Amino acid sequence: MEKHEFKPKEWVLVRDDETQKWKLDIFSHFVDGISFPYICIGSYYSECIPFEGNEHLLGTSDSPKEEPNEEFKFGDKVKCKRDKRDDTWVDGLFVVDDDSFLPYLVFLPEENDIEWFCRKDVRHA
Repeated sequence: MEKHEFKPKEWVLVRDDETQKWKLDIFSHFVDGISFPYICIGSYYSECIPFEGNEHLLGTSDSPKEEPNEEFKFGDKVKCKRDKRDDTWVDGLFVVDDDSFLPYLVFLPEENDIEWFCRKDVRHA
């Protein structure tokens, strides 16, 4: 799902993990580097999505629709997100998709190493 810039007083759907049902709350602010960074009127949460466009998820534990995964070929230049706490992307070369939890194997030339990445953390360069 595309990253959303939340504004104070915005209606949001929140939960702490994918087994919980989405609840409606009002966004207050974001605190980086903690387990429950989305601060709302009702509580702190680890997951937060806009209410608008996701109304059908209220009261369910369904996942929001995600953009289709990009297709990569061996040797494609890619950008990889190393740290979930910031938006730092590093350059790499796509190696293989093994269709597992961490399906994308990417060669990182600056480190002369290979690393596994989640689908959402790899994009075309």
